[in-house]
Amino acid sequence: MIFAGLYFQGEEAETWLRKGVAILERELSEQVLEDGGHFERSPMYHLIVLEDCVDLINIFNAFAIDRPASLNAAATAMMQWAAVMQHPDGGIPFFNDATFGIAPEPAAIVDYGARLGIPLAKARPQPVEALCSSGYVRLSDQQAAVFFDAGPVGPDYLPGHAHADTLSVEASFGGQRVLVNSGTSVYGRGAEREWQRSTAAHNTCTVDGMDSSEVWSGFRVARRARVHDLDVSMERGGARAWHDGFTRLRGRPRHSRDVWLRDSVLAVEDRVTGRGRHTVVGRWYLHPSVEVVSVARSADKRVLVRLRLEVGFLMLTITGADFVRVLDANFYPCFGVSEPSRSLVYEYHGELPARLSTRAELEY
Repeated sequence: MIFAGLYFQGEEAETWLRKGVAILERELSEQVLEDGGHFERSPMYHLIVLEDCVDLINIFNAFAIDRPASLNAAATAMMQWAAVMQHPDGGIPFFNDATFGIAPEPAAIVDYGARLGIPLAKARPQPVEALCSSGYVRLSDQQAAVFFDAGPVGPDYLPGHAHADTLSVEASFGGQRVLVNSGTSVYGRGAEREWQRSTAAHNTCTVDGMDSSEVWSGFRVARRARVHDLDVSMERGGARAWHDGFTRLRGRPRHSRDVWLRDSVLAVEDRVTGRGRHTVVGRWYLHPSVEVVSVARSADKRVLVRLRLEVGFLMLTITGADFVRVLDANFYPCFGVSEPSRSLVYEYHGELPARLSTRAELEY
């Protein structure tokens, strides 16, 4: 409507323009959160909407017409959000229907915006970036970048792109993706779509084999996990939160997760509290470029997993699990693409509370 109002002349075109601007301002106030994130909490859809905003700024400039101040503010905030929510390789993390090959690369959007005078408030992300309205936390230093999803699955009335990925984590070490959510390769309805949206396809925990949010029918969500008590510590370099997605089960299990990054060492601690006997399963999906070198159990029942990276080795130490398995898996980086990969599955069976922890440290 805005484009039509600008490209044509006359009273009717002016009406289109006014109406289009009114709709734009209304939707920006609803769809762009205070931290600059898009309200569907998908890094891919964030970039698509951001490109639309930059296109609008471009056309207002081309016609030498003052653009709404809300559009300037939204584009600037969204640009900064996009700069924070990217791995060192320049690509987006895979939360909530995010995949490659659909939206422009973050660097292309930043360059496009810069040519139109949309600045980045911070050229480089800080060691702790708390995008609290969206619910994402980014932890980083010279060797590692970690992304923690502690937000809603999406707007209550529009959860179509939601995955049951609450409290999931992605991580890069030495500039290489290592811990990755499985990704998205299909839309519509079917077993593969249901699997890719499931909790078990993400780097988080299931309880008794259940999803944290009840995803179904391709784009539907029934009962949703709600995140509580997100606490981000700038001084300690970490964050913690818990969600209530499993409290519908007997014994009302509650999953909490602490994520810390100190001196390039990632520590993740999961606690599941409640009553009764339950099965808690955690998963780490590995990027296809990562090789599992060895798995060994120490005398104190810790499991040591050595991974080969491009820059050296990463040692994962998993504690609290009855056993750890290395399984074949699939990575879905683009629509229609499936790449073979591996996953680490660690399990606890018994009375709650359960406490599982993972420590990841680079070795050279």
